[in-house]
Amino acid sequence: MKNKGEILLESILSIFIISVSLIPICNAITNGYKYMKKIDLKLNHEINNKNLLEYLKMLNIDYELYKEFIDISEAASYFNIDKNYILESDKSIIVELFKIDDKTFKIRVENYEEVYTKK
Repeated sequence: MKNKGEILLESILSIFIISVSLIPICNAITNGYKYMKKIDLKLNHEINNKNLLEYLKMLNIDYELYKEFIDISEAASYFNIDKNYILESDKSIIVELFKIDDKTFKIRVENYEEVYTKK
């Protein structure tokens, strides 16, 4: 009959052990979320670069250009792209248009490059 219940010290000790064991688990979840957010932004940046390259080919631009944009929103405003077609990204974008001959141009958006013929 003497060991009927637990004392206050045992309760405090068990709560301390449980809370100490939960701290690394919470840190792992938080770091995982930050890592996934960073990967999403990088993937969005790559998709925006490819989409901008295709959009510039569609515009049939006939002049040379070298421009660095702060982010995709600035590039979308410059080329009159609807903001509904761009994804969230915070990286700068470099756009280059080179004239190869009268009807052939080379477009470079970051590390994506394509040659197109003006119609």
